[in-house]
Amino acid sequence: FKNFGGHFNATWNDIRKIGKGKFIDFVVFPSECEKIELNDGRVLKIKWQTPLSFENKSNRDSFLNYAKSKGITIED
Repeated sequence: FKNFGGHFNATWNDIRKIGKGKFIDFVVFPSECEKIELNDGRVLKIKWQTPLSFENKSNRDSFLNYAKSKGITIED
């Protein structure tokens, strides 16, 4: 996945919560993204790119289920 505006490096232990967020895309319309909140207070907004596009609900569900198994809070 890609952090809008740059790269980031975080381990599963660094992540506190994952939920839905919004960002302004290149056409100046709000688009949905995943909002990842880290334990240190940083918030990362990511938009999935193919082949992991969240247009495929099962890919998103698999990611969130794995994150939940790591003890991460999921807000959907």
